[in-house]
Amino acid sequence: MTPAARLHGILPAIGPALGLALGLALACWASTGALAAPSQPWERHNAAGLAALEARRFAEAGQRFSVALREAERQGPETAAVAATLDNQARLMTARGDFAGAEARLRRALAIRQKLHGADDPELATSLGRLGALAVRRRRLDPAERLLEPALASLERTLEAGDPRLAAARNALGTLYFLQGRLAEAEPLIARALATRERVLAPNHPDIAESLSNLGLLRLRQNKTLKSQALLLKAYDLRRKALKKDHPDLAASLNNLGALDIILGRFAEAAPRLQAALRIRQRAYGPGHWEVGQTLYNLGVLHHFQGDLVRAERFYRRALVVQQRALGPEHPDLADTLDNYADILSVTGRRAEAARLKQRAARIRSQAG
Repeated sequence: MTPAARLHGILPAIGPALGLALGLALACWASTGALAAPSQPWERHNAAGLAALEARRFAEAGQRFSVALREAERQGPETAAVAATLDNQARLMTARGDFAGAEARLRRALAIRQKLHGADDPELATSLGRLGALAVRRRRLDPAERLLEPALASLERTLEAGDPRLAAARNALGTLYFLQGRLAEAEPLIARALATRERVLAPNHPDIAESLSNLGLLRLRQNKTLKSQALLLKAYDLRRKALKKDHPDLAASLNNLGALDIILGRFAEAAPRLQAALRIRQRAYGPGHWEVGQTLYNLGVLHHFQGDLVRAERFYRRALVVQQRALGPEHPDLADTLDNYADILSVTGRRAEAARLKQRAARIRSQAG
């Protein structure tokens, strides 16, 4: 195996489940429009939809949010109730990998809030932040920066220090800086988000596990492997205690730990973790979801490192099919898959095809900036 094959995807170059599909998590900000004890029909349907979304009953969540939107629109087409419901629909679409649909709803919600609120209102800044976090997921880093930096600045002026929305904004901007390679700027943001969440949220809250995972991946990028492992294990332990055994967030931790095992050469430990992550994700999302593609890619890397080129090629090809369909043919996450697949083609004598894939990977990276 060439040094390039070992490096592609090992340290995060791209993503929320980045590189070796190591998952930098990006929580969707929960909408603040619905009340804790819902009294109106749109609130009740939103609450039921959020419960279904948390349980990964996507069809039920979609039906509930559609009814909630119709009920909210009875009050008028541009109200806080409509904006809050659009946010929830965007959360569902993001979970299902429909990023274009999510963006359309977030933009409509933003347009409503721009009419309802002043320039420094937290609702408007949070709406900008949601769009920015989605842009990070889509690896549109320059637009994400233009959204997230002013959103955080506004929230820091208007919110109390312990507000979870402020932690979410710092987490998202820290993730963006991480992906841009600006580790010195990313670290304090991700660390402050974790500190806030540990201070104000319940001990097993999923946002704490998200921040632990992100800080663990940052430590890995800093070559602080033992600290990374401790944080990733803590995130996994929190999720294991708080979530059902088939919850996709648990799969994210298994995926991260399996990726770390590969980096450390612990292939026997990596395989069952990645296989379990793949099973959970396929059951939760179906075979064509982008997170399934991430774990397929990691399994390809595992077999590549072990020298089993036949299995590695099989997983890379499956990952590429899923990634292209779920993310689009020019998404940055494809570049590592194309490069590693090309390495296998090259060493097995298919050099012309390998060259084409290498050129495509280079083009994708150049377009991504």
